Amino acid sequence: MHKGETVRYTISETFTPEGYYTMDDFYMDVTYNKNGVITEIVLEDGTKIYDSLGIHKSSNIPIKLVSVAPKYEELKPQSVTDLRFELINTPKFNTNITTKDQFYKEETIQGVTYTIQDITHNISATGNPTTNENGKIDTYVGTVYPSEKVKYKITQTNIANGYYAKDSDIEVEVEFDTLGYVTNYVVTKGNDNQSEIKIQTKDLKRPSLYPFSLIIS
Repeated sequence: MHKGETVRYTISETFTPEGYYTMDDFYMDVTYNKNGVITEIVLEDGTKIYDSLGIHKSSNIPIKLVSVAPKYEELKPQSVTDLRFELINTPKFNTNITTKDQFYKEETIQGVTYTIQDITHNISATGNPTTNENGKIDTYVGTVYPSEKVKYKITQTNIANGYYAKDSDIEVEVEFDTLGYVTNYVVTKGNDNQSEIKIQTKDLKRPSLYPFSLIIS
């Protein structure tokens, strides 16, 4: 128990669930009164999330304070939990592209490289951009955006031997609902005679979306 002290605590995420970004480390300074009761909590960016007026929101650091131990006129019992808080992981927006032969539609193409960009927020994809032996790439482009329409651009930067490169970029506008789930999409560019673009719909109710399936000659 800390009485009449301000103590700095560092929070680090040691395991991140699949489909989420790892949270950056951060610290918070917790002030205790003479009875060992918390009177103030300040995050490393200067945000005060608890004081005499109660609990406040954090705008920059992904923490939500749930409860703080009540104030005691005498020494606080050891059995009382000082504080409870929730940490918020940011979901990844997953883009899984499959590249297939235009005429032999069951034949996938290995060695095709793409760049994918969220052009609404100017974010580029991370991950493996080159198709594997199954003709697939698996990349992440930023996060989901509740109640927004976001446009993504797909550019083919390298093509496998024996195939023509795609002449133009592909652009897809994706609409998210209030919870960040995909509710609709529109191919706004690139769905031409050279390639057939199919958007898989089985995962449209998941934040980790696998939306793009391409058939390229």
